Amino acid sequence: MKIVHLSTYTAQGGAGIATLRIHKKLLEQGIDSNLIVFKPSGQLAPAVTEIKKGFFYRAKDFFFFRFDNFFFRSKLRPGSQQFSFNYFRRISIKNNPLIKQADIVCLYWVGANFLTPKQIGQINKPIVWRLSDKWPFTGGCHYSGDCKRYEDHCGNCPQLLTNKKKDFTWFQWKKKDKAWNNKNITIVAPSGWIADAAGRSSLFKNRPVVRIGTGVDHNIFKPINKLQAREALKIPLYSKVILFGAHNALTSTYKGGIFFRKMIELLGDKDYVFLVFGLDKDGQIDEINKRVKFLGILKEEKDLQYAYSSADIFICPSIEDNLPNTVLESMACGTPCIAFRDSGGVTDAIDHKRNGYLAEFKNVNDLIDGINWIIEANKSGVVSENAVKKILQDFTLEKQVNSLISLYKSLLTSKVQKKKTTLF
Repeated sequence: MKIVHLSTYTAQGGAGIATLRIHKKLLEQGIDSNLIVFKPSGQLAPAVTEIKKGFFYRAKDFFFFRFDNFFFRSKLRPGSQQFSFNYFRRISIKNNPLIKQADIVCLYWVGANFLTPKQIGQINKPIVWRLSDKWPFTGGCHYSGDCKRYEDHCGNCPQLLTNKKKDFTWFQWKKKDKAWNNKNITIVAPSGWIADAAGRSSLFKNRPVVRIGTGVDHNIFKPINKLQAREALKIPLYSKVILFGAHNALTSTYKGGIFFRKMIELLGDKDYVFLVFGLDKDGQIDEINKRVKFLGILKEEKDLQYAYSSADIFICPSIEDNLPNTVLESMACGTPCIAFRDSGGVTDAIDHKRNGYLAEFKNVNDLIDGINWIIEANKSGVVSENAVKKILQDFTLEKQVNSLISLYKSLLTSKVQKKKTTLF
């Protein structure tokens, strides 16, 4: 059984990291797995191949990057969610030998101009598409907010300035509809939230949707002594520590940095230490930045383990998100999480007032109530214990990869039922 994965990243953002973890675990299980990456970071891991980019790629990229900015990105409303246009082909995968030899091709996050809809439609292999967000079934946005146009036909996109029915998203939806038509695509949904959205989407509603939760390596992400972690990070040993982390944590619209900042303002002069990872301290020195210790971009899993273990609480104030790696990793390290209850897939992992706290949507005061509740309820450590138990029960890397292997085998023997949501 030969599996080939396609991903824009391997070490940037939660989707790329999850892809690499799956690939490495499949290799450990003896599966013939190869990962093709568009924009790698650092040294390539075993059986990871970077897409070849020659002179013509650089020339096309130089032109299309400026074209995208002028004709597409200039049409985005301020504060719009992340968009991937993927309108023009940058590279070719048509004759890639790994894809030709594969039994199954697995797609992950392929935005940032990796693959166009037409290129995906030209993959003549069974496709397993693990959803990192909504892009595969929308006209271009990764997160749609309150918009549900993807359930019928994208167009007149609220994130664009054009106010036209036949805008960019209308045409891109049409391209996807044509490309996905009659393709053997099985959808893997890491959360119930994204499974429900995909099942209601016009592009995927007639395709099999399989629920397989994201897994974390509990041999790495596990509790360590809190004082030891704080000493390593040079933070006060006996203060209450609140952690927030994500790719572009304080600048991303949908990651909810604005609520984290407001929460710090409301907490005033209370004895809290606020930690942030996922970005470096920016040039703006304001009162919020003065109260935050920036840990930078943590690339090593051991550094992440220390960050989670040093904290009393992890805050995930996203307003729309698939189940983030950070929540699962934090819980695995015994650090309870607080998130908004109507924000996406976090409700799969966080059981309200058992292993964490689910605040009212966009209610900063309720985030603070959650902090107070966890600090009081976790004096005996029971909330932390429940968080670890939840991960060991439902979200281990072994369970995720074993479920994927079962799915691959069932696809090769045609046992996955169409038009049905399945839980592996």
